[in-house]
Amino acid sequence: MPRRRPGTLSGILSATLLLLISLIVRPALAQSGDENWSGIFGEPGMGTGGREGVVVGGELFVSDATYVGAGLDRAQFAVWNGTGWRTTGDGALPNGEGINDMAAVGTDVYIAGNFTSIGGVDASYVARWDGTTWQALGAGVNGSVNALASDGQNLYVGGTFTDAGGVAVRNVARWDGAAWSALTNGPASSEGVNGPVSALAVGNSRVYVGGGFTEAGQQAATSVAS
Repeated sequence: MPRRRPGTLSGILSATLLLLISLIVRPALAQSGDENWSGIFGEPGMGTGGREGVVVGGELFVSDATYVGAGLDRAQFAVWNGTGWRTTGDGALPNGEGINDMAAVGTDVYIAGNFTSIGGVDASYVARWDGTTWQALGAGVNGSVNALASDGQNLYVGGTFTDAGGVAVRNVARWDGAAWSALTNGPASSEGVNGPVSALAVGNSRVYVGGGFTEAGQQAATSVAS
């Protein structure tokens, strides 16, 4: 699936959701005290790759690295620990399959995209790296995943799918670490959104959804809902 580009609908929606979250977390960001660029990642860095990234346990996880540092060839995933690069075991995807987003819940790294396996492990469109091995999230979902977000305990998944682990959903679902559920207080088949989801964000106990839809939970909603 093509990556989000500035100027496209999904790019605009992603920017909108990022703005919402920036307003939520602005007090914390204002205390960083370090606004300088750094070249600590070394030469040659990661080449022309680096599609998604997430920080877990003080380490930066990056997907789709063309090459990372000295002696490490193309890696589906690479990790920067503050002084050097390493890979995350066998993170190979079949040809033609790719990563659309990454997120963290605790010390686990989650990835999503248009894949059905990773590192030889069957995983339908979303998977978890526990620091040692890749794992599926139950039966996964039945269509491509474009976006992930976390509230620190739950993983929210958005894309183009109607089933999550045997639960009827509409393009967005929640994984609590053990089971899938719909984002609904009523019949799951009537909740969610009626079009593909391209961006997700979580803040102030709310889930923000962006995409190509006109209705959310049986209410009119054009492209953005919560």
